Amino acid sequence: PAKGFYAVATRQNLEAISIFLAVCRSKRKRDFTPGDRVSLQTVLPLFAAGLELQRRLQVSERHCSGLLRVLDRLDTGIVLLDAAMRPLFANARIQAIAAAKDGLTLDQDGLAAAGPLETQALRNAVAAASQGAPASPAGARKTGAMTRLRLSRPSLQPPLMVNVTLIPAGWPTPAA
Repeated sequence: PAKGFYAVATRQNLEAISIFLAVCRSKRKRDFTPGDRVSLQTVLPLFAAGLELQRRLQVSERHCSGLLRVLDRLDTGIVLLDAAMRPLFANARIQAIAAAKDGLTLDQDGLAAAGPLETQALRNAVAAASQGAPASPAGARKTGAMTRLRLSRPSLQPPLMVNVTLIPAGWPTPAA
């Protein structure tokens, strides 16, 4: 169909896929040389590795997406932040809390408490967690590798209890 006459082909079987690659030339071109065949055999493993990486990334993205859907259904507010306090993920519960502006706010610039002192304590706790150590801001309680903070609410409802901890390496995190 591609008006090919000369062809060189190679095949590689991987764990999840089988790759067959054929390169054709018309009658007007010369036939493939042994060097062309070696070049094709050299390129195929790189091509196969790219396809395998793409397949693994798709599996990982599906896994991460499923995990995030589970987190979104929890009644507990969950927000994943980077070390600069920028949100990577916020479940529906934390979004509702932040939308009410009653103790926490959340936007593209980060997470903040109702007042500047509590915001600083929250940011210190996140910074310490990103270093792998629990923080000790005033009013915070250390429990293992987690820091627990009480954040006051302008509505005078009971304070929000916030647990700050480092997510272990290897956990999937959503792309920004």
